[in-house]
Amino acid sequence: MHSDIPQRKALKFLSEHLQSQEPFTKAELADVTGWHKPGTFNTYWSKQLKPFLVDVGDGKFRVSEGFRPFMTWKKFQRHVSQNRLVAAEARI
Repeated sequence: MHSDIPQRKALKFLSEHLQSQEPFTKAELADVTGWHKPGTFNTYWSKQLKPFLVDVGDGKFRVSEGFRPFMTWKKFQRHVSQNRLVAAEARI
């Protein structure tokens, strides 16, 4: 079983950046999470994180208000999980 520490670090980073509205780069997020393995960062970025980010130019991004509902560990973890629930499981 893999560690959830990188996901928790991503949640903390994104939550802090939503509050501050400080722009950040992809490299800064990758450094915080440790998602340096080829493909890992790009998968998280494109499939789970990109909808919450606003491109502000020069390779920098801000966290959008759309992220606010996902600021708890339970909701964020469910969103970024590689193991998606099928509709029948979600109702149980």
